[in-house]
Amino acid sequence: MSDPRTTILLDKIMAFELDAEEAQLPFTSRLAREQGWTHVFAGRVVVEYKRFVALAMVAGHPVTPSEEVDQAWHLHM
Repeated sequence: MSDPRTTILLDKIMAFELDAEEAQLPFTSRLAREQGWTHVFAGRVVVEYKRFVALAMVAGHPVTPSEEVDQAWHLHM
């Protein structure tokens, strides 16, 4: 069973909105455009990116993202 603190952390990260309503080109749309992905695929990558951030925070050892998640990471930075 997972630690309740981990569940709370993941819930908070998942609730964090990367696509600002006022943005002319929201994060997910920009990620899709820059990578040549569909908006639906980019949205799935954003979910995996958030899950990766949570994993990196609790793993206790270095973790490596997939190529797609790495693209989201670099755009977010």
